[in-house]
Amino acid sequence: MALGVAAVLLVCRHRWRWDLRCCAAAAVIAGAAGHWQVDRVVRPVFASDHVQRWVAQRAVVRGRIADRPARRAASMRLMIDVVAVRCGTDWQPASGRVLVTLRDVSQPWRVGDQLEALLGLRRPHNFGNPGEFDYEAYLARRSVYVTAFAASDRGWTRTAAAADAVERWRTATVHMIERTVTWPAAAIVGALLVGDAIPLPDAVRDRYARAGVSHVLSISGLHIALVASGAFAALRWLFGRSERVLLGSNVPKLAMTGSIAPVALYAAIAGDNVATLRAELMGVLIVAAVLLDRPRDWLASLAAAARAESSGVGVMSRVDSDNSAPRRCTSAR
Repeated sequence: MALGVAAVLLVCRHRWRWDLRCCAAAAVIAGAAGHWQVDRVVRPVFASDHVQRWVAQRAVVRGRIADRPARRAASMRLMIDVVAVRCGTDWQPASGRVLVTLRDVSQPWRVGDQLEALLGLRRPHNFGNPGEFDYEAYLARRSVYVTAFAASDRGWTRTAAAADAVERWRTATVHMIERTVTWPAAAIVGALLVGDAIPLPDAVRDRYARAGVSHVLSISGLHIALVASGAFAALRWLFGRSERVLLGSNVPKLAMTGSIAPVALYAAIAGDNVATLRAELMGVLIVAAVLLDRPRDWLASLAAAARAESSGVGVMSRVDSDNSAPRRCTSAR
């Protein structure tokens, strides 16, 4: 913090233009915010009722599915916002998130569903191999400090939530793909169109990875650019059919403005992953630059998207779990 203040003072005293001073000050503030986020991930402060108090135990967890279930060829992952935990016979209020890996799926899980499930809670950990993926940090950046594994969901209590229009449309699209496209092409089409909603076989993923084109299976810049280009071309052709619109407005700018809506809808269908949000942000910045007659500067939009992407990214070696002692259950049913 002291270095940040010193940098701001140095910038203010230097005879730079005001815009350069603002950019330098914004960079210092962004760096300080990123440092604060990293520090929060490295040394999390858990609430007194955080679910991590019940790690290394079996307990009945009550909560709500907070994110779209991640389907895989042989499993499903559920992100659960915990509201209560039962150890023995009494329910106790709880908070935090639990990432559950479910092997045998028999119920149609969806965002917003309420559930009660008996889970063996544990703390995620890395294996300690040199150069390995930092799984703990990956989860901690998503506020997940507790995980669980379940062989089946047959004994779980589920209360279905009402799906919104986008989710219903996405679900209907997935079902249509599964009915009309043969396997495993259905999984590839699902990944390309609606963000990996259909489990993709590991062998297919490996072939894409070896070919160096696995990025096409994630909704990112290529998909957003295709949607934006198609919407722009269609709107420009449509507006060009009207003499009143041609005489009274700037058709390219009007078409580019209208292309934001299809891009936003497609991003909502694809989900809130980092690649999708980054591509959508860059598209909005490009449209804004065209509307404001700003010169082309792809580095500016790339820097803004990188800053948005790094807002939730940090580095963590180990999760500090000494903030509070684990709570023990006498029994769990």
